[in-house]
Amino acid sequence: GESYAEIASQLYQIDSADEASCWFCENIAQVERMLRNFSQYSRKHFSQNSFTQESKATRHRLYKDILRGCTGVISETDHDHVVRVCNLIMDHLSWQNEQCHDSGGARVDEDITSLYVNIALLMGTVVKSPHERMHVLTTVHDNARQFFAHKRRFRASSYATVDRARLMGAMRMAMGGSELTEPFIRNFDEQTPKRRVQEKTAMSYVHEMLRKRKK
Repeated sequence: GESYAEIASQLYQIDSADEASCWFCENIAQVERMLRNFSQYSRKHFSQNSFTQESKATRHRLYKDILRGCTGVISETDHDHVVRVCNLIMDHLSWQNEQCHDSGGARVDEDITSLYVNIALLMGTVVKSPHERMHVLTTVHDNARQFFAHKRRFRASSYATVDRARLMGAMRMAMGGSELTEPFIRNFDEQTPKRRVQEKTAMSYVHEMLRKRKK
């Protein structure tokens, strides 16, 4: 993981020093391939002993540098690479979260909000259609949801946390001035109350059935 992170970091630093060219952009297809290979290698050779805070920090640094490099991708022919790279990162974070649950690890409040915020903002740049943008941003939200804080401690992720309010702010920015922005964002704000109403209705039904049996 350290080698992959160093490669991504070096590509980004080269681009920062040389404004005339974008090495990262020119090699975005190779970056995607590298990330896919890293993900497959990690899963194949995974062991609980290798799941340490240091390895997590290395992975997160890799994701951070790759996402920073993706901000320089201008050519529309490479935008699909950016979307796939973001999906790979989210998929691998979900997999790591599952492994953390399986290992029974203690809760660690490592904040990875910036990763999901950067992904959301990237989607606002590379996905031109507002309707397609809503779809990919919904995917980002759904992937991040497993890391949201919950009132019930046992439901929260033991791998990391994501600040939902910050992510929603990034999603709003990614939608830009589209007339669909407010209805789209409001839909997420209304999801939680709706669930509560449904749960209350279901419980009321159970109580009603119990009362009828007693009669």
